[in-house]
Amino acid sequence: MALRWNDAYSTGVKEIDQQHLKLFDFVNKLEAQVKTSINHTTVKNILQFLDTYAKTHFAFEEICMARHKCAVACKNKEAHEKFLQLFQTFRDRFYKEGASEVLVREIHVTAEKWLVNHICKVDAKLRAYVHEADG
Repeated sequence: MALRWNDAYSTGVKEIDQQHLKLFDFVNKLEAQVKTSINHTTVKNILQFLDTYAKTHFAFEEICMARHKCAVACKNKEAHEKFLQLFQTFRDRFYKEGASEVLVREIHVTAEKWLVNHICKVDAKLRAYVHEADG
């Protein structure tokens, strides 16, 4: 089922929430590849985008958490590093194995679960610090 935005994902920082929506969109595009016919070039483009965008997004989010003195800033950075390592493993497999249905499904499920879990359990904690700084 495609990822859908709800208030539980809100961080209180508009730019981060917009970036999360963009990540949702591309994870949903991976799901669409699994449900239809898998196109190697499309999957490659999605993976390249996610790789670049995730790094940019993670850096921005880490700066925001540090600026707002969010208590989970270190935990967030560590989680990002682990995800990037995992994602690199998937990219390596993609270039070695190609865009098999099994691999694309595995990437999609892992990315979707990680994104939802990470946003709800880590990123959303920023919301309290943003509001404190505003108040």
